[in-house]
Amino acid sequence: MKFESLHRVLKNQYPSRRPAFIWGPPGIGKSSVIENVAADLGIAHMVISLTALDPVDLRGMPHLVKGKMKFAPMMQLPTEGEGILLLDELANADIGVQVACYQLLLERRIGEYTLPDGWHVVAAGNRETDGCLTQQMSSAAANRMVHIELEPCMDAWLKWAAVKNIHESILAYLSFRRIHKVDYQNEYHNDYADTHIQYPDCGMLFYMPKDLGDGAKKGFASPRSWEMVDEHLKHQNIVDLAELIKGTVGERVSTEFMGFLRLYKDIPDVKEIFKNPTTAPLTENMSGRYAITCLIANNFTKKNLAAGKTYLDRMNSKELTTLAMTMACNKHPELKQSGTWITWAVDNQKDLATA
Repeated sequence: MKFESLHRVLKNQYPSRRPAFIWGPPGIGKSSVIENVAADLGIAHMVISLTALDPVDLRGMPHLVKGKMKFAPMMQLPTEGEGILLLDELANADIGVQVACYQLLLERRIGEYTLPDGWHVVAAGNRETDGCLTQQMSSAAANRMVHIELEPCMDAWLKWAAVKNIHESILAYLSFRRIHKVDYQNEYHNDYADTHIQYPDCGMLFYMPKDLGDGAKKGFASPRSWEMVDEHLKHQNIVDLAELIKGTVGERVSTEFMGFLRLYKDIPDVKEIFKNPTTAPLTENMSGRYAITCLIANNFTKKNLAAGKTYLDRMNSKELTTLAMTMACNKHPELKQSGTWITWAVDNQKDLATA
């Protein structure tokens, strides 16, 4: 299931309070979906990371009250109001912690603690195939929850990345690799499909070795690790950049991405493009055109939108123009009020609907 579908399902699931378990590989934003749903519903959002807990942490600290054993519940558990409680990394937690969580998921209580009526419990975890040392769930517990498998979604991530000002080179590279496949049989070796977990519609947004190995090989591409690459680009010395990126997204992806970064030295200055859109130089290299497109999109304003579109039109690619216009409006929704965008949207309704 993609992000938008999961958001809609969880939002509709909230009134019934039926517990759900979100499965998926690491780093794709499972907890972010819960946060967005809670914000959309106008309710609270709380996360408990289970891998750092012992069973006693959830059941409560035992103590004597008038000669009887009582359990003091952990402070992180909600006591009032409405919200969504995410039990994160449940499949990776100690088996004793899992058993304690099942009571909270299925009976809405644990020890002497009872979950307030306005709170909905959702769990998240990795699959056995993700190499995350997961524990097997009992069939009795599994049968009482709604199980949903989340996939990484390029469209949702690009919208998020535009708002978060993720470096345009990352957006350009991932957009390029989504459409234009690299011949790994010639560039590397022909077993990448058997050795890596990959999603066809995501290009290199998610690219995870099935056997992570050790050392720098543990880095792999995911929405979370690309956010880390953005931090490297903005804050690290260029001398150390290649090794940092390799340790973040893995050697194979970092080699491609570093080559893509070198294109930025040869593309026209963005100020020149907006100043002289009819004469600024073009590039015939397709990956370079993606780099230029995302650079333009990242610098669009109401004042220069017409000039930028004039330059994009010279590349004679509906695909690139659509990418630039949608990226720009994801970041600055007010651009949709400009005459240039309205005219383009009317003329390209079909392309815009599928962007």
